[in-house]
Amino acid sequence: KLTGFVVNRCHTTARSAFLVSLITMLVAFFNWGLGLIFGAILARKVGEKLHLEGKDFNYPLIAAAGYSGLMVWHGGLSGTSTLKVAEAKHEFVDKIGVIPVSDTIFSTMNMTTSILLLILVPLTLYFLGKKFKEQNSFYFVIKPEEQPKRKSTAIGFSKLDH
Repeated sequence: KLTGFVVNRCHTTARSAFLVSLITMLVAFFNWGLGLIFGAILARKVGEKLHLEGKDFNYPLIAAAGYSGLMVWHGGLSGTSTLKVAEAKHEFVDKIGVIPVSDTIFSTMNMTTSILLLILVPLTLYFLGKKFKEQNSFYFVIKPEEQPKRKSTAIGFSKLDH
């Protein structure tokens, strides 16, 4: 499993934010829906792991990293408008013609933008995570002893949230 592989390599806020954003952006480039759900689940799994290990971490930063895939999805393979204008009989074919994906998704400008985002966003989140270590009093921190203990009464798929 990809999630298990990534989660096992997350030991600090900085490393977690970097890995979650990088993997989520790669997944979202191929499919925006998968990237959206995968990023949220991955961020949650990383948060659960760090919480169970009793480590202080910046959960909002890791959660934001989980949604960073939304920065690249429309330039990716599931971008709605880019795929629509590549169709032979789209709504505006008489006005703009057919625009192949080589001129949209695989254009130099789009690929450069996507690659730069893939490098800069994880690095930015990594350095923000490093700052957390220095000034943790300014961030929301989940500590095991602060969590209320409660017995779950959930049934079926609701157990996934408890």
